[in-house]
Amino acid sequence: MPRVLAILLCVLTLFAVSVTVVLAAYDGTIYQAQKALKERGYNPGALDGLGGKKTEEALRKFQQEKGLPVSGKLDEKTKEGLGIKERSSDAASSKSAADATSSKSAAWESYQQSSHPADVLVKRCAAEAGIPANDPKHPITPGELLRLTSCIDRSR
Repeated sequence: MPRVLAILLCVLTLFAVSVTVVLAAYDGTIYQAQKALKERGYNPGALDGLGGKKTEEALRKFQQEKGLPVSGKLDEKTKEGLGIKERSSDAASSKSAADATSSKSAAWESYQQSSHPADVLVKRCAAEAGIPANDPKHPITPGELLRLTSCIDRSR
């Protein structure tokens, strides 16, 4: 029994770390850049707001073709070239997101309707793991948790 608890604790820790890393690494500006690059015919990889080698390669190609300094980084000139602007609605959406989490049912509803790339990833992986997506009270089993974290890890 102690061995089972130790394994369960390890799996839960792995899941928490995986989800935290995905959520902490998400950057809305990177997501906007990935979307803008894809719309212009470049391949930034997955539109996940996480960046990576494909996003950097797409940024380099875009920068080179537009005569910008080629760095593969999303600097101000590149943002301007892609038409990315800081949105004043970000503060409003942050406030409404905080309001939505004031109750568990509102938070669950918000999550279910979310198109945030990190939420989409978790929902897709939950579906692949066979975890009921419409039941916030479903107790996740260790096997489901392992399949979920494996999917998230493969998606990075």
